[in-house]
Amino acid sequence: MITSFFHAFIFMFIGQSLVFISVTFTNGKLLPSLMEGVYDSIPHTWVRIGLCLLTTYALANYCIPKGYSVSNAGVAGAAFMIASCLLMVITALLTENAKLNSHIIIGTIVMSAGAVYIVFGLNGGQS
Repeated sequence: MITSFFHAFIFMFIGQSLVFISVTFTNGKLLPSLMEGVYDSIPHTWVRIGLCLLTTYALANYCIPKGYSVSNAGVAGAAFMIASCLLMVITALLTENAKLNSHIIIGTIVMSAGAVYIVFGLNGGQS
């Protein structure tokens, strides 16, 4: 079960990373100093969304279902939840210049532990 969780988690993490990269690119916050020329040449948000749909979202739509196919739904669902939470925190820290603090760390640990506990329960309390 541990191996299938990590296998699913890798696919979920890659898929969710691509989704969050697309969101930050669409909003013009993905490496703004480095990609300023790209944002100036593509100023319209709908064009950026179209580019993301053809590239990163397409890859994410491959990775996330693949994560569900390598494991059962309970394990893959927990991997998806943990990957989503971790990437939301990472994205917020990077794009909003927020500082990592104990509330974020404890909340992420509690959420991850809850997801693992649910998987343990879905498997009948057996490891």
